[in-house]
Parts: sequence; structure tokens; C-alpha cells
Amino acid sequence: MQLTEYDQSLLAGEQGKARQVAMKLMIRAAEVSGADHLVDVSMAHVNSCFYSGQVGIDFAKFLLAEGGQVAVPTLTNVGLIDLLHPDLRPKEVHPEEVAGARQLMDIYRQLGCEVVWTCAPYQLKQRPQVGIRLWVLNPMPWCSTTPYWVPGPINMVIFWTSVQR
Repeated sequence: MQLTEYDQSLLAGEQGKARQVAMKLMIRAAEVSGADHLVDVSMAHVNSCFYSGQVGIDFAKFLLAEGGQVAVPTLTNVGLIDLLHPDLRPKEVHPEEVAGARQLMDIYRQLGCEVVWTCAPYQLKQRPQVGIRLWVLNPMPWCSTTPYWVPGPINMVIFWTSVQR
């Protein structure tokens, strides 16, 4: 993997443990995808804010405890709960899931994400523009609707591809 000096400093932990772990994850994702180098991005869309159990909270808490903050403007994907329509997943029926989802959503806000809670950020006023480099990380790629691995929700990948031209 070809890395810039800055990337190497991140990997070596010179910018903190949270960024070191993030760099390790990005390098592994790139290797799995067959990439031989990384590219700088100007925007990100994060899917790991969707509560799927305690491990997601533990990971986000680790990033926060280690001083983690987003490095580029980062939009959140959907959460497990709908804050505008809480009756869709009532906390009386799903107390653990609702509490976990709220906690995880709050942690991603503290990490500096712009909390939009949508898988369709291209519908927002501030959306990716033509020519930007966008990273969309799906921590559960086996959920993809495509027969091959794609780095994020398929509708976001399609939009991302369109703004790359």
C-alpha cells in the first residue's frame, strides 16, 4: 500500500490512537478492494452510526475516548430509530435497542458528524458536488444488494459515481 507521509504518521499513531485505528481500517478496506493507494477525500458518509449492538457503541466510545473527531465534513446515515417518529420503534417495546441507538447517535454527534440521519444525503441542501472525492464506509458489506463489495449503501455509491465525472 502506497502511503503519503501524513498517512504514515497516522498509521504510526503520531496523530493519536483513534486516527491510528481509523487508518488501519481504511487501509484494510482498501486492500480488500484491491487498491494500491489511498486518495484524499473532501466529504464522508458514515454508516456505523446505525445501532446493531453493543459492539458499535464500544467502538464509537473508544474513538471518542481517544480524542477522535471527523477529519472532513461527515454526514450520518440512518439510525435504528427515527427521531421524528419515535412511535415506529417505541422504547416501551424495544428499550435496549432504543437506548443503544440514542447513545450511539449522540456519540457520533460528539465525534463531529453532521447528524442528518439519512441514506440519501444527496437530497440535502449541502450535498456532494461534481468532482469531489467522497468516502462511504459500510461496516456490513455483506448486506450489499450487489454481487460484489461496494464501499457503502448502494444508492449513495450510485450517486457518488455520478458526481465523480
